[in-house]
Amino acid sequence: MQALKTVQSEVFPAEHDRWIAVIDDHDFPTEASSPHEVLSAVRSTVRKVLGWDDVAVKLLECAGCPWRPSDASA
Repeated sequence: MQALKTVQSEVFPAEHDRWIAVIDDHDFPTEASSPHEVLSAVRSTVRKVLGWDDVAVKLLECAGCPWRPSDASA
């Protein structure tokens, strides 16, 4: 059985409808139009770029603390 791969992604708002997630260790970004789409966007980009179907994603804010869509300001 193959171990689940993990990526960390730093999330930050670029504009009110544009969220950027930089996928660490692989140094490539992805974008989402809302905080609630960030996780799906990261998984989709990892699948397209790295070919990884199963991946655990840790979303982080710029200070390195865990980030959740509910943490995003309205």
